[in-house]
Amino acid sequence: MTSAATGHEAAQEQRVRLGRRLRELRGEAGLTQESLSLRIGSASQTLSDLELGRGRRLPARALFDKYVKACLSELKTGRKTKQDWWEGLLGDYLLLGNLLTRPADQAGVIAPEAPDDTCPYPGLRAFTEDMARWFFGRTAQVDELLRLVRTRLDGGAPIFVTGASGAGKSSLLSAGLSPALRRGQSAKDAAGAPTVVRITPGPNPLTALEQSSATAEEDGPGPAVLLVDQFEEVFTQCTDQEERHAFAARLVALAAGGEGIQRPTPVVLAVRADFLHRCIAVPGLSGAMSKGGLVLGPMTEPELRQAIVGPARTAGLELEPGLVETLLRDLGVQGGRHDAGALPLLAHTLQATWAQGDGRRMTLAGYQASGGIRDAVANTAQGVYDALDPEERQAARRLLLRLVTVDEGGEAVRRRVGEDELAHEGGPSRVALQRLVDQRLVTADDGVVQITHEALVRAWDLLRAWLVEDRNWLRLRRDLTAAAEAWQALGRDPGSLYRGHRLARAVDMAQARRSDLNPLESEFLDRSAAAAESEIEAAAAEAEATRRSNRRLRRLSAALVLLVVVSLGATLLAGRQWQMAETERKAADDKSRIAIADGLAAQSRALLRTRPGLAGLLALAGLRYEANGATTAGAQGALAVPMYPVRPLAGNAGTLTAVAFSPDGRTLATGGTDTKVRLWRADGGGTPVVLSGHTGAVAAVAFGPDGRTLASGSADGSVRVWDVRTGTAAVRLPAQAGAVTAVAFSPDGTKLATGLEDGTARLWNGRTGRALATFTGHTGRVSGVAFSPDGRTLLTGSWDDTARLWNLHSHRSVG
Repeated sequence: MTSAATGHEAAQEQRVRLGRRLRELRGEAGLTQESLSLRIGSASQTLSDLELGRGRRLPARALFDKYVKACLSELKTGRKTKQDWWEGLLGDYLLLGNLLTRPADQAGVIAPEAPDDTCPYPGLRAFTEDMARWFFGRTAQVDELLRLVRTRLDGGAPIFVTGASGAGKSSLLSAGLSPALRRGQSAKDAAGAPTVVRITPGPNPLTALEQSSATAEEDGPGPAVLLVDQFEEVFTQCTDQEERHAFAARLVALAAGGEGIQRPTPVVLAVRADFLHRCIAVPGLSGAMSKGGLVLGPMTEPELRQAIVGPARTAGLELEPGLVETLLRDLGVQGGRHDAGALPLLAHTLQATWAQGDGRRMTLAGYQASGGIRDAVANTAQGVYDALDPEERQAARRLLLRLVTVDEGGEAVRRRVGEDELAHEGGPSRVALQRLVDQRLVTADDGVVQITHEALVRAWDLLRAWLVEDRNWLRLRRDLTAAAEAWQALGRDPGSLYRGHRLARAVDMAQARRSDLNPLESEFLDRSAAAAESEIEAAAAEAEATRRSNRRLRRLSAALVLLVVVSLGATLLAGRQWQMAETERKAADDKSRIAIADGLAAQSRALLRTRPGLAGLLALAGLRYEANGATTAGAQGALAVPMYPVRPLAGNAGTLTAVAFSPDGRTLATGGTDTKVRLWRADGGGTPVVLSGHTGAVAAVAFGPDGRTLASGSADGSVRVWDVRTGTAAVRLPAQAGAVTAVAFSPDGTKLATGLEDGTARLWNGRTGRALATFTGHTGRVSGVAFSPDGRTLLTGSWDDTARLWNLHSHRSVG
């Protein structure tokens, strides 16, 4: 048998094996071939050919992806996880592609992949100093930087290295300039090679600079060179303008060798080109920018060839003929269309192409399987996301959006986050983070987590869609995070809490995104709301005192007027003859009656809002004294106001988020952001009974049909069934992975339905807490649940603008 025949048989065996495993996956998902055909928009015959291993070409990657993703979306928990299915099937697919494209004399089983650390391409990460042997294509730029540093050894301005995001500024400093400096090439007139210190500003640039100074002193008294990478972080992460300006002034002084500095320290600043206009506005930097620097533009075609071929030769890799030309063509080099920011995409594609090979040879087939220049990053990210379960996907979205910030110009940029800021996240977040780190889309090092490169933000459509959808929320949370950290740094000073419009807007937007906040941010927001409520109560008390004082003044004025009128009448009666006495007395009585009536009408108007019952009695008394315009208007105004005003229930410690009446109407239940459930008498009297146990805001409460039990659901994922008579938790349901947003009892009180933030609804035994069923189908949070009167059907309403009916016997959707 010839080697060509052997290769064909191996490919056919792999094709049949792939089809068999696809049929097995479809069976596990409970889908028929016809239903799957309708779902992904492919003919049944095409799916039949794929599952039976027919054909001579590699099945289209788009068809393979749609087939697998549709089945995984319906897959229940079983022997294999979704990640296991995805990785196994993708491996079979790529192996088939390799067999179909491999030369006949190389047919057979693919050798195992070499360890990741043998790959000479960094992917989305920047080249480090340890990877300098694989850094090619920037020789001229390294030489120019060395020349500029040499001119600054005796003092001068900081050297600016600027270019687009992805132009390779970090790699140039770490893998190009730094090794050259350590070899002493820039210090020909100095004693030995200089000490090279590299920092990134972060949220506290002065602290980072102090730590770097300590490092330089430990390395010895010789000359030093300071490399400040990602200088734009002083704008995207440092929110203190005074610290920003002080940091810049310190860098200028170090470079110039000012007073108190032993010797000048050459300073190299790497900054994105779109932040240059903001550097100009910082005192001292505009002058430095005019003293000469380096603009890092797109690589030329020869430089790109070096960047592709050089690492492969150093690592002993073979590049299939035509691969380099294909890469350059897809980058747009031949048409002059490529930009300076394309290097991370190229490096990631080369890394993904290397991963598709056998560790010795990089092929065109591997390049195509990776998704190419255009889709390699997006395919990697989407593959990780699709392999996660729903809870892990929600966690991945929260995590990635916390690693991105929207700057003052409205542009999304990556953000470095300390691990303590993510400590509150649960298991799904840790799984999602580990998957992203494994694929090098996110780095976690020295207690700092960040997106490996902003190329991910530009290349992944799903992440860009999230950013558009949550742009306003990201801006608000950026400000909220900075304010909370400042509050913490100031010893939780009440003066630094949110107030007014900022507080109202933050509370309104955070109400639906509470799970996106870390504990410090949540506590800051709660403390701000509590302080604002206390200020409102104090202002109301002051206003009430002012109203009481005004009422006393009005009563005194009315009494004085009455006394004057009576005294005048008495004087007139004494000065007139007895015959006129009766007439004068009647006139005085008339005037007195009118004055009293007007006074009663005035008092009625003053008390109309605060004591409507008394105001009505005063208006009727005035009308009995004198029926005129003033007393008639006072009586009409009093009749228009209810005699019994609303009675507030005082005693809540936060915003109320849920209320419910008991079936007999005698008891009222409330829940709020203070995590407590309170039971009130419906007439407002007495002290409420406080039910404690939740650790998050109470989002829903519902009485059982007998009024003796109460169910409450919380943002912490817990559900409790309380005995109303004793105030104790009779039943505790297992903790949910997301916030519980709705609860309802069945008409007979034996079942309890809950709605969750992750778009699912669940059915429980209301007396034992045993799970009965889970209903999936909504794509937004389930905000309402209700049983039909006969208890056989459940209605759910969701933020995805749909409502669904569920048969509680079959546990399936009926509409």
